[in-house]
Amino acid sequence: MRSKFFAFAALIAWCMPPLAQACAIAPFTPPEVTVQPTGHTNILVRWDHGVTQQGNVAIAPKSGRETLVIAPELRGNAADFGLVFGFPARPELSEPPTELFATLATMTRPLPPPVQFGGLFDGATATAPPSTTAPEVAVTEERVIGDLQITVLTAKNGRALEEWLRARTYVVDAQDRANIAYYLNRRNLERFSRAPDPHFVAIQLTAKARAAAQNELTDDEIEPSEQPLAPYDIRPIGFTFSTNMPFLPIRFAADGDPTQPVTLYTISSSPLIIPGAGLAFHGRLGMEVREPSHALARLAQPGDRLLRLELRIDPRRITRDPELVPQWTISKEIRPTVGDALLILAPESTPIDAGIVRPAPGELRAIDDAPAIADPPPPPAAPPTSTRHWPFFAAQQMLRLPLLLFFAAPFVGE
Repeated sequence: MRSKFFAFAALIAWCMPPLAQACAIAPFTPPEVTVQPTGHTNILVRWDHGVTQQGNVAIAPKSGRETLVIAPELRGNAADFGLVFGFPARPELSEPPTELFATLATMTRPLPPPVQFGGLFDGATATAPPSTTAPEVAVTEERVIGDLQITVLTAKNGRALEEWLRARTYVVDAQDRANIAYYLNRRNLERFSRAPDPHFVAIQLTAKARAAAQNELTDDEIEPSEQPLAPYDIRPIGFTFSTNMPFLPIRFAADGDPTQPVTLYTISSSPLIIPGAGLAFHGRLGMEVREPSHALARLAQPGDRLLRLELRIDPRRITRDPELVPQWTISKEIRPTVGDALLILAPESTPIDAGIVRPAPGELRAIDDAPAIADPPPPPAAPPTSTRHWPFFAAQQMLRLPLLLFFAAPFVGE
């Protein structure tokens, strides 16, 4: 199995080389095998008290907590699927609700176009105590979420991490080594932590799922590039870690792959954006998120701001991780109509060196990708009610009156 470092840090990644390639946030596959993204990436960033405001001044705290949720969705040789992410501190793993992104898409769906007359959290997992799996690599947590084997680890140097990955069928090239070195260089992480403690997360299919994938791909009539991962239990994965500011760890996605569309949801006490993104939704969350059954019950509080941002990322231009910044000027609810051009936020500040593409005016438009809602079942039939013929009923009562007086007369006399 081989794969290539390519993914949008914490977004998703895929690769293309011969055994499995490594990347600090991307997938790994062999050179003769192509693993392709499904065309769109969904990400959620929850930032807990990332900034506070005094007047018109934003005050950054000493430390905050970011929860990053990704939902891997790829097509290709499932047996060659693999991802690697880099973080400035040890992340805590969690399993968000499976319906999380479907719920977010429904909550932020654009308004339907006007009518034209004459012509609209934790599932089954397995954990392991800290252990040393290589002389200079330490595994701090292992967990199974669905059909994914997730390993949190640290490495003293890039060579040790490369050997650990190669031992697990990852193939590391020159770009991958540069990506690993970026996260191991604590100076690159000092923006996010005063005392960086680089950690990596490696994600692969479980041994059982990989064996099933290899068996399924023995039929010569099936093209590997057309094999979806849908038959496997691929669920959203959450990473919560300490950081001075919210960001997307996409430096490991640096590669020669083409530009990819990304939908980014942000939840915080203030509007949180990436400059250069199109604003597809902004609103305050209500009391419904307190319901235990709500998909955001463990990720949000009533009154938090929910934003949906549409952006494009060019892996060829990524040299660093892009930060998310507060946008105090957004105050009213924004919900465009399907097809409307999206408002581009702070285009002049677009972090091009982080791979964010500055869109042309009108290039990004509102789309409705929320899952279809089935028609509600018809209400149960009301029980039959008795109907009376009122003239006949009145005559019947008049005939009963003399009988009533006849039997009551003896008592009246007394």
